Amino acid sequence: MAAVLIGTPQKFEFADGSAGHVIDLGSAPAVGERDVLCVNSNTTVSTPAGFALDEPAVTNQGAYVFSRVAAGGEGQTVTITTSGNHNTQVGWSRWANTTAVDAPPTTNTQVNSSAGNNTPAHNTGAIAAAGSLAIAFGALHSIGALADQNTPVWSAGYTPMTDGTIGSGATGVRGYTAYNTNAGTAAETPQVSWSGSGCQNRYMLTAVYGATAGTDTEVEDETPGALAGGSAS
Repeated sequence: MAAVLIGTPQKFEFADGSAGHVIDLGSAPAVGERDVLCVNSNTTVSTPAGFALDEPAVTNQGAYVFSRVAAGGEGQTVTITTSGNHNTQVGWSRWANTTAVDAPPTTNTQVNSSAGNNTPAHNTGAIAAAGSLAIAFGALHSIGALADQNTPVWSAGYTPMTDGTIGSGATGVRGYTAYNTNAGTAAETPQVSWSGSGCQNRYMLTAVYGATAGTDTEVEDETPGALAGGSAS
């Protein structure tokens, strides 16, 4: 069955992660559900407790995709720890009906120190199975004095999830996330462009997860209504 998005993806922005910044996901995951964190920072970021590092892209910034599959007992909060108190942006989503990470389609492509208004052309390579879940993460850094990147446009097949920014200039970061629940077996080529100012460092990260076999079933939205649309923590 296809992967199912549970609730409303949320975004978080902060610059006090040196001692660990706590983000509240609104509810704890049920057993078998996957939480995915797309983290973009002006510094490096540690893998949160209980999560796996699915894809890193660390050159002029620290960009990562982390995920965990709930075994039971996980809380609704996650601590994000950064190397110093630097601008950091997080996009979170929760999924049912996923299986293992598909590697090598879990990959990244980077453009560093060259201003532009789109993420670089990215190709995952062949994906193991049709109907997989592809998470695409456009991680922007050194976003200019105006920090006015807006109106993201994703390539065909991708549904936007989150758009968050913090800071400006050389230390400012922005993160766009999107998904495709019908990826594979051909390669995926996600890309995002935007209006407004160009960015010096532009990364595209993807993480691809298999979908469980069987018949699609409806999954109840577990996210509290008060949190719909996301908020900074």
